[in-house]
Amino acid sequence: MLLSQRHIDAFSALSLDRNPLHMDADYCRRTQFGRPVVFGMAVILAILGEWAKGRRFSLKSIKADFHKPVFPDEVLELKLQEEDGLVRVEVLKGTAPKLALVFQHAPAGQKEQQALQGPIVPLESAAETPQTALFQGPLQYALDPGSLPRFADIFRLSSDQLPLNQWNALCFFSYLVGMVCPGRQALFSAFSASFEAGSGAPHAYKLACKPRPSIRMHTLTGSGWALKSFTASAFERPVPKDDPIDTLDILPGKEFASKTVLVTGSSRGLGAVLTKTFALKGADVIVHYHRSKAEAERVFSEAQRHSPKPLLAGADLTDAPACAALADAVRKKYGKLDILVLSASPVIEARSFSEQTIEEFLSFARASLSAALTPARALLPLTRTIVAISSQYASAPRPLFSHYAAAKRALEGALESLAKEETEKRFLVFRLPRILTDQTNAPFSLEKLASPAAASSRIVQELSAPWDGPNFKTVELDLSD
Repeated sequence: MLLSQRHIDAFSALSLDRNPLHMDADYCRRTQFGRPVVFGMAVILAILGEWAKGRRFSLKSIKADFHKPVFPDEVLELKLQEEDGLVRVEVLKGTAPKLALVFQHAPAGQKEQQALQGPIVPLESAAETPQTALFQGPLQYALDPGSLPRFADIFRLSSDQLPLNQWNALCFFSYLVGMVCPGRQALFSAFSASFEAGSGAPHAYKLACKPRPSIRMHTLTGSGWALKSFTASAFERPVPKDDPIDTLDILPGKEFASKTVLVTGSSRGLGAVLTKTFALKGADVIVHYHRSKAEAERVFSEAQRHSPKPLLAGADLTDAPACAALADAVRKKYGKLDILVLSASPVIEARSFSEQTIEEFLSFARASLSAALTPARALLPLTRTIVAISSQYASAPRPLFSHYAAAKRALEGALESLAKEETEKRFLVFRLPRILTDQTNAPFSLEKLASPAAASSRIVQELSAPWDGPNFKTVELDLSD
């Protein structure tokens, strides 16, 4: 089974769930996933379509647990067992479970005469904070019936295969979590429901919410139209983390005055903080971005208050001509590059080796190396010092990151070898512990992560110190203080 952007768009149009985790690529780049996620309920409906194969049916109960996000164009395997009207489905990517679904069904009765009075939604855009005040009375909701024909073409599940009130309930669960509570920062975890024909008023749902602040989870319970009872649980993801330049605790000084510094991937995360830190230290900074121009412009706006001659430069670092153009821009404006910091990286997902195809493993390694070595090659003639942001996973690998550890070790080896060829240049590798960035800012992480500001301060401090010894050095950063 494979779900594409067409499935995401069709489900959003039907359910009126417009949560940006599924619909906004720019927003997604600032999440731990780095790209849009398929609606969990869209996966459920796609499974029902695969299973039903055109048959009409009615749900008696349904329960789902979302273990890992499903991404567009992933090839998924369905393992299905059915006995006496009870169906169990496991969704796998390789050997990794993505979703577990159990539902009980019965033959459909007579077709409904009642039409949906929709669309009806309490909110047009995803709430910034949980809107539990809406639960004081029954919440009115109806999917968009005009979107059902297109949905049926894409999902192979038509409106007459399932009672309309059950269609409405399934879409409501997604809308409730993604738009109302938790809302914009939602991450659907699980739901269960028992259906009862004739119960509840049309389009009305009674709700209660039990928050669990310690793990940032909201558990929603209730009943409603054709629903005897239901429970839905969702995490509330932390908002993207920013480090405004005025909040950075940097020792005073202009050690990098008259120096030109380029940090790749400087539109967000550690790259943004490093760029701001170099600006505070008086450097002429080059703010690099690929797709996130608006975020890079915000970093540039902050940096230019302190950097004498900043430059905003967009480039795809995996593209040699784009990197050559970046090098030309640096040459024309500055005539040199004192420090090149290789910070950009593709999205780093926690994935077991067996979960990935060999093509996916090699694709990550290739993208990671290309994002560092392509600009390094183009800028090498201009550059005095090359800095690689590596990871302690390179020296002490952890489970689920074999692809990441392999890429970082390869980069370190390439630069160490290059240092023996370019003996007049300096090469530094910084092995960082996990730090708090958009990619690690997860609601259920119990690990205490160091701040990017602390990492940036230490890196800049090391670079400003006198250089002794060989022209290649590896620094293990301890940020436990």
